[in-house]
Amino acid sequence: MLLDPLRIPEDSWSHGEVLTALAARDIGGLLRWITRLTGASQSRIGAPAVRHFTGRIDATLGPRR
Repeated sequence: MLLDPLRIPEDSWSHGEVLTALAARDIGGLLRWITRLTGASQSRIGAPAVRHFTGRIDATLGPRR
């Protein structure tokens, strides 16, 4: 459900890409990683997690690759 919190496995937070994004305070990089890990849409990530609108999440993620 859209408003249920995403479940991110605890051991995921020690992944190199996550640590790099956190050290650089790169929230866009962290959100891209969460999207790849969970397959969650921007709406799914943004609504319950950080209470942002999809457009704000889109802007944070930056250009599509």
